[in-house]
Amino acid sequence: MLAFRLNKYKPINSRGDTILEVVIAITILSLLLTGALALTQKNLQDERASQEHNDALQLAQSQIEEMRAYATKKVLPTGSNFCLINNAGQLAPQIVGAVVPTPCIVDSGGAEIMTATEPEYTVSITPPAALGTLYRISVTWNSVTGHGNDNVTLYYQIYS
Repeated sequence: MLAFRLNKYKPINSRGDTILEVVIAITILSLLLTGALALTQKNLQDERASQEHNDALQLAQSQIEEMRAYATKKVLPTGSNFCLINNAGQLAPQIVGAVVPTPCIVDSGGAEIMTATEPEYTVSITPPAALGTLYRISVTWNSVTGHGNDNVTLYYQIYS
């Protein structure tokens, strides 16, 4: 009981936190939290960019596999850029820019899309020059970082 009474009255020379100290503490705390939020946002953006790059790489690799399967049965197009689209289980080359809406715009799973989605990937296979065997497979998409387009390019050589 005596301890309670002693704490009830503060000595004259003790003081609490001033409003200035509280404002400074809140300012420092808000700066720390803002920095943590900015770092988290940047990490999320980098993670999404990495995922999109990985999806594009898988799309390019799947185009190579489809080229290999198609080339065993039929002749691949020459002279124009193309992509291979799977229509109802049938693999068919689509000439880039020859059809409206433009073919070879796919989602991350490789399915052709007709409406704008994010991200949308444009696939293009450049056939080799005369008597060549080296194909260039390119996948392009809008960068999540806002710095134009990103691109993945693979090369594949078909031996006769």
